[in-house]
Amino acid sequence: MDGGSQATLSAKHRKLRRLNGRLQACDPCRQRKVPCDHGQPVCQRCIRKKGESQCTYTISAHSVAPFESAQSQTSVSPPGYPSPVSHTLRSRVQKPVEGTAGSQTPGDTPGSSSGANPRASGYLGYASYTTVIDEARESLPVDGRTIRLQSDVANRRTEPRVSDAAIDRGVAVLRHLPTLDNAAIINKEYFLMHDWIYRIAMVIFQKLYEQHAFGAHLGEDRDEDCLRQMSRTVCLNTAQPVDDSLEAKDWIAQFSGPNLRWESIGLLLTFWDLTRRARRTECRTPSADDENWRGITNACLELCDEFSAGNLMVLNLYHRRTTLESMTSGDASLRTAKSHAQTIACLTFLGYHAEPPTQPYVPTLASELKRVIYSSIHGADKTFSSFTGRPPLMSNAFATTPLPLDLDSEHLFGSQSHLESVAATTLDERGWNTMGNLYGATCSRARGMLKGFRDEILAIALGSKSDREASVDTLLDIAERQAATVAGFPATIPYRPEDISNPEITTVRIFTQLMISTEALQNGFFLDRLLLRRGYDSSAHLLLTSFRMVSNTLALWTNYERFAVMKTNFQWMLMAYGAPAGGILCKELQKPTLPGGRHPDDPQITRSSIIQKLSLLVGFLDWVDPAAPNAELCNDCKTVIKLVLDQTLNGSGGLEMPSMASQIEFEFPRGLDFNFDLMDSFDWLGSEL
Repeated sequence: MDGGSQATLSAKHRKLRRLNGRLQACDPCRQRKVPCDHGQPVCQRCIRKKGESQCTYTISAHSVAPFESAQSQTSVSPPGYPSPVSHTLRSRVQKPVEGTAGSQTPGDTPGSSSGANPRASGYLGYASYTTVIDEARESLPVDGRTIRLQSDVANRRTEPRVSDAAIDRGVAVLRHLPTLDNAAIINKEYFLMHDWIYRIAMVIFQKLYEQHAFGAHLGEDRDEDCLRQMSRTVCLNTAQPVDDSLEAKDWIAQFSGPNLRWESIGLLLTFWDLTRRARRTECRTPSADDENWRGITNACLELCDEFSAGNLMVLNLYHRRTTLESMTSGDASLRTAKSHAQTIACLTFLGYHAEPPTQPYVPTLASELKRVIYSSIHGADKTFSSFTGRPPLMSNAFATTPLPLDLDSEHLFGSQSHLESVAATTLDERGWNTMGNLYGATCSRARGMLKGFRDEILAIALGSKSDREASVDTLLDIAERQAATVAGFPATIPYRPEDISNPEITTVRIFTQLMISTEALQNGFFLDRLLLRRGYDSSAHLLLTSFRMVSNTLALWTNYERFAVMKTNFQWMLMAYGAPAGGILCKELQKPTLPGGRHPDDPQITRSSIIQKLSLLVGFLDWVDPAAPNAELCNDCKTVIKLVLDQTLNGSGGLEMPSMASQIEFEFPRGLDFNFDLMDSFDWLGSEL
């Protein structure tokens, strides 16, 4: 057989494996992008389809011997970075093929749905028990009587049993669905990264109230028997496997209209709740509605767990529940931590962290959305860890999923042939779009790259002794690599404060740019703190970084009318970015370091400008309602900053210093504790005032 040719694998050969170590599907199953049981000489699916004569296994560059060493497998892209757009994909645009093309084998692709079995084992990696079982099966005789360990069970489709308890739980959820007149409140979310799920939610919403679907059951007067029948139907729908090989319209149809599922209903409920919160004219004390969402959302997830083995939409619902929990009980609460942990458990169960390397990679709706949701959850994990100082639950060391390609969601939800054409003609070799547009995927990619550096920083700050002893050179290397990465961002990403006053630039664009800028600054903030611990004088750069972090945070407050729709994010941004950076500015007022009263790298940073920023920061902190999540932390920070400003503006001399220090020690006998000493920039106050 020639090195460049392909041959058919006969029955006497051992079974082939993909680069990820899992068994290769037969050619018909791979082309149809459906799960294969890998049976030889003919798989069960081809037998059922009466296509025994076409069931062949092709040896290709992506096949490896059954016992090939994992050391010989080469990753196409490092974890967290996108697969480049291949020349093969570009050439394919000239002659589009029918159907959904792609090089991944669905049976080998993490997260593929092979059946609605809540007891399914999910994704199993190289170290799992199945590796040994598969190797043992290789020694069995390969003929028509080959033992198939799980395929017969998986292919035996029976209608699941729907208990009365499940129906009752579903009815309770359905009673919370608003009538059509009261339901049209879903507003497009302000963050570009949410555009894809908004599109899906709107399709589900529009079809929910159609009479031929379930609209007749969702009027003002809801019949109990009708609701019970609807609940049973939705349970049965949820038990149906999701086919990720379908094109966009058909893929969404699996979750909408007569195919409505519990994850679909849960998605709408989270949108309605977020819309309700965003419509508040002011930040007020939490109401009973702020707690009601939890029971309804949990009921939807329990029903999903009972009738399905999980899918992309179920994972998204877990993630959105965590967001709502953080807004209700606070980012550092146990409830938020448990919800986030369940989200990551679902993600790794589906295997979305372990996309196998493939060349050429051909984007599809499902494959790109899996990358998007992975990037979003991975980023949230780093945010929670940064805020609380608790170890992150995910690590790049165990991930192979690249970042999503820089494609507009409009293209993702179009036809497969159009998506392939756009990917081949509008993306550069790094995966960025060349059209000069800012998409949700643009934000996902930029933030994903920054969170990759955050992963390294957290390993040093919170890791084992060997990690904590990382050298100055290691930290400087991270800083240099981040600077190079940011410099390579497209021109649409950099944040410019003057754009806020430009009405021609959309608010969503400015907010996205501001978020990316502030996250890059926060990485620098942590690096400077770590460098100072190691005796490296990064104080000037730390002050510069802190001033810009505070300025970015205050931009939301001083331009409240411009960013009013984003106010549900104000509190956590204030505590994650503004408060820690404000502590560094306070320290500068107490122990001035500016030569000549101005910063050498930014003449706008003066003692006067620092006082102005801190005064505005006090106002922003005072805006937070006393009963709101994180309110106690906000109040502590506000009190300390006010004391520092009073001491500075009143011109207190050495005689007044002890009394001021005593006052702070009296109010905060144990100091301010953010539970993360890199964030706790107030740790010096008790002893150094």
